[in-house]
Amino acid sequence: WKLVNEELAGYAVKRCGVDVARIRVDTTVIESNIHYPTDSSLLWDSYRVLSRLLCAVRAEAPELCPHRFHDRKAKKDLVYVNRYMRSTLKARQREMQRRFRHLHDSVCRLQDIATPMLRPLVGSANLALRALGAELTHYLPLTRKVCRAAERAVLKGETVPASDRVFSIFEEHTELIKRGKSNKPVEFGHAAWLAQSRSKFITDYEVMEEKIPDADLLADIAERHKAAFRKYPDGVTADMGFRAAPEEMARIQEHVATVAVPGRGQSRANISAYWHHFRAGIEGSISVLKRAFRLSICMYRGFKSFAASVGMAVFCHNLVNLAPKRAPT
Repeated sequence: WKLVNEELAGYAVKRCGVDVARIRVDTTVIESNIHYPTDSSLLWDSYRVLSRLLCAVRAEAPELCPHRFHDRKAKKDLVYVNRYMRSTLKARQREMQRRFRHLHDSVCRLQDIATPMLRPLVGSANLALRALGAELTHYLPLTRKVCRAAERAVLKGETVPASDRVFSIFEEHTELIKRGKSNKPVEFGHAAWLAQSRSKFITDYEVMEEKIPDADLLADIAERHKAAFRKYPDGVTADMGFRAAPEEMARIQEHVATVAVPGRGQSRANISAYWHHFRAGIEGSISVLKRAFRLSICMYRGFKSFAASVGMAVFCHNLVNLAPKRAPT
């Protein structure tokens, strides 16, 4: 999809007269299709996935898995923890801690059962058992990471950094992103940046597997524009988050005539109203991508498919942009 969008951009410039001399840049967050990740819900996800796989192993080869699983007890622990997590009564807090530890230990027990099975399952001549072994090989490291984070956060009271956490065992690539929005303090997905021309044609984009600060993006965007269209843009505008260090801004201004990026805490009087209005236009395009082209939540699994969905939405947006205007009736 990156290559397809690059070809379409070249066609738009050569055949449709799209002017890419001035571009505006902004970032947005596309969320993954996951539930809100609490420690208890992630433990329950780990338990039910391991239990399902181990029950499937037991159905195919009872001698490999003679164990019994108590799914209802684990579910009752989850319900109690979710119900009384915020209770101020000390007795309920003690019971909640006990139930949480029991749920945590239940997941650890399944991990201990599944670990010795991996070698016979992966080397089995039975294709069903081999497939179950591959799934267990994928999920076991994720469930261990979930258990470690839950133990540190709830049972030991530590603050666990986002780098030590998994926010979904099904979409393990998901990243926690804070953008300072009051209505949505944290988002779970991936950040993407967009570069757009004056005619609302998206000239370039990138989905970041790990979020890069906006201030580090501007120089790379200018270089990619030159690689795609053989010259630097005449003007670039973005919000104040893209303001780089003075040395970096000076290097960008050596190639780009107008860099309309206000600094934090500085007056905007030195940037004309035209550039402010021009920059604001990309907000509407991001809204259209999320509402009309279904980019608010990515329904595909895996980061590669996540990035492809963004590429498809950008491609469709650009096709609609290039379509001829309907003649008035």
